[in-house]
This record gives sequence, C-alpha cells and structure tokens, in this order.
Amino acid sequence: TTSPISTQLHLGLCITPYLRHPVSAKRVSVRGNRWARPCYRHYQPVCIEPGAQMSTPVIAAIPYDTSAAYFTFKSGKDFDAKSKKNLNDWGGVVEEYQFDFISGDDHAERLHRLMGEVAFQSGEYFEAVSLIDPDDVELLEAMKGIGDERVREFDTVDEIEDTLQALRDEGATIFHGSLQDYAMELVDGLGGLSELDPQTLENHFDWESYARDLEHQSGIHDLGGGTILVTE
Repeated sequence: TTSPISTQLHLGLCITPYLRHPVSAKRVSVRGNRWARPCYRHYQPVCIEPGAQMSTPVIAAIPYDTSAAYFTFKSGKDFDAKSKKNLNDWGGVVEEYQFDFISGDDHAERLHRLMGEVAFQSGEYFEAVSLIDPDDVELLEAMKGIGDERVREFDTVDEIEDTLQALRDEGATIFHGSLQDYAMELVDGLGGLSELDPQTLENHFDWESYARDLEHQSGIHDLGGGTILVTE
C-alpha cells in the first residue's frame, strides 16, 4: 500500500490522508514549528507554507466514531455549522469529538491544553485566546504544575477569570529570575535590610564572610590560635 501522506518539506507541507481509521499520535514536523496530524478519511489537503503566520487558531474535531470524518474549524459558529452536517456511516449526526490543536501561535496552543471540550464547541476557546493574557496563562500552567485543583479543563472565559482572580487575591504571581533575585527584590520591597526583624537577620547573616571583609578592610589581624590584633 502506498503511503497516505505526501510531504514536501522544501515547499511547505501538504498532507492528504486517505485512511479510514486514526493514525497514531506520530506527527510530521515542518521546520520545527508547524505540525500537521493526519487522522480520518475525507480530509481535505492542508498546505502550510514555511514561515506562515497563523492569526486564528485552527482546531481539528476528531469523532470518537471512527466511521465518520473529521474536520477543522476556526470558531464556535464554524464548528456548529460543520458538525450538523457530519454524519457517520449509518446517517446519524456525530456528537462526540476529541479536539486537537492544528495551528496557531504559542499562546493559542498553551490555552488549548487548559480548555475542556465544551469550550471548543461553544467557541469560548477562541474568546479566551483573544481575552486572556499570556502572563495569566503562564500563572495557570504553573499552578496546575504544582497540583492546584482549581486549574482544570475550563469551559468558559468566566471560569478562567474567576480562577485567576482567586489566585491573585491569595498573592499568586510569577517572578522571572533566580531565588536569590526574588529574595533581594522581596527585601527591597520591604524597605531594605533595616526593616527585617533581628531574628531574621541573625538567622541569615553570613558571619564568616563579614569577618573576612573586616580583616581585609580595617586594622584587624588574625594572629592564629584564637588571637586577634586590632590596631584601629
């Protein structure tokens, strides 16, 4: 059997699957930043030129019913119109889909991983791409990474905004830098070292480093054997 995929990397990517059932999760990469995933029969060829900019995300609606075709869409209305015409081999309208990310920018792809099935069917996902700030997506990803159960598959923009507000009220934020950078900024925000309580200073003050500085910068001499000469 000949391969169902025709790939021309020097011109871009044109794929034309003819398979009746889903192909595995293996994907074909175009210059490292564009993906195409062949899945079901009746798929219309998609050509992605190298360097093309995707302004609107493209999502694939993949039926769990393997006798039906899958299609791509760019809005809730687009999904609604195409899904009503999508029939299986017995003439029934397909109702259940998996939603795969096909193309779009990094922000759109990251939001795709945070949204539930209802969001794609209703078009709320596309609203979220326009309304939710990339920094807020980063915060949600980070909270999900540490196991915060409030960050799950969102169905609406309102759910996302409510969750973000709750996180902000608790002081959750993203800081870019090292832990030392964060500690320095935290102390600076408090007004400097003078604003720290004595116990905190005692616990974290580097006495050994301070002693070395004293020896190098003033008339203090370590004679050894536990004897210090002070000349100033």
